[in-house]
Amino acid sequence: MGARLLTTFTGLILFCLFISTAADAEISFTPRITAGISYTDNIYLEPTDPENDAATIVNPGIDLSLTGRNSAIDMSYDPIYFAYNHLPENNFWSHRAQLSGWLDIARDARIEVDNIYLKTDDPISETDTTVRRSRDSYYSNTATIGLVNNFGD
Repeated sequence: MGARLLTTFTGLILFCLFISTAADAEISFTPRITAGISYTDNIYLEPTDPENDAATIVNPGIDLSLTGRNSAIDMSYDPIYFAYNHLPENNFWSHRAQLSGWLDIARDARIEVDNIYLKTDDPISETDTTVRRSRDSYYSNTATIGLVNNFGD
C-alpha cells in the first residue's frame, strides 16, 4: 500500500509540475526490442541436486521524453519475458518502469524527481543484493525527490 501511494504521489507531482510546459515541449518516442539467451546451472537455487536450463529472453521497451525550456520528464517501460527451454513452468514476465523529471523553479534552483519500479521472479539482481532462496515474485519501488541549488554561479 505504501509503495503504491508513493508512486501515485510521485506521478501527481510530476504531472502538476510539467503540465504547464507540455505545449512547448520537444517530444521523443523511442520503441526498442532486444533478445538473448541466458543459462543457469541451478534454476531452483537448491544446495543439492541442481537443475540447469537455458532461457530465451525477449525485451520490448519504450522510452518517452518531453523536454521543455525549464523542465523535462522521461518515462520508460520494459516488459521482459523469460522462456525456459526444458522447464517451461518457470517462464515468467519481468517489468521495469522508470519515471523521472526536473523543473527549474528559479535561476539556480531545480526540483528533481525519480521513481523506479521493478517486478521480477529472477532471484539474481545487479542492483539489489538481497539473498533470495526461491523464485517467488519480487517487487521493488524506489522514489527520490530532491532540490538542487547551484551556489556562486
